[in-house]
Amino acid sequence: MSLLQNTSKNSIKPINLDPSCEISDDLKSIKDGSVDLARHLKEDVVHIAESVAAEGQHRYDDAKSFAGKYMKAIENEVTEKPMQSVALAIGAGALLGLLLRRM
Repeated sequence: MSLLQNTSKNSIKPINLDPSCEISDDLKSIKDGSVDLARHLKEDVVHIAESVAAEGQHRYDDAKSFAGKYMKAIENEVTEKPMQSVALAIGAGALLGLLLRRM
């Protein structure tokens, strides 16, 4: 069913009163909204993933630097006191062996 609507002086445009047309327009609107929502969600997830990756890389670099400093300190200690280092390693190994044997 349609009516005529006067939109300007010389043009007459039919008005569509068909309910299926309204449903079709609503479905198209829902589809377009869903597509926009999916695009925004994807952008948000990419942004979050990039942030997490950057933070992970930063923490990895910090841990690597931290471990490097202590490895250097341990190497210096072993170089300066080799006998004490060997005795400490033997004692730690023996203690660990006793603990593991009891399990």
